[in-house]
Amino acid sequence: MLNQCGVPESHALSVISVFEFTDDSGIKHDMMLIRNPWKKSDYNMAWSANDKRWNDNLVKQIPFNSDPRL
Repeated sequence: MLNQCGVPESHALSVISVFEFTDDSGIKHDMMLIRNPWKKSDYNMAWSANDKRWNDNLVKQIPFNSDPRL
């Protein structure tokens, strides 16, 4: 079962990193980089992989050269 954000309930996720980034408006966001080892669903709220606000400048601020758009 998935919650309203598309994240599996009663399922272990790995927290890879907790970090902060600044968007193009200068607003700071507290973020978590998590991994779903089953990869059967995707987070689907603000700053998800399909969020149109992602750009190369923002992606550079994510640890481990991770690109959420992929």
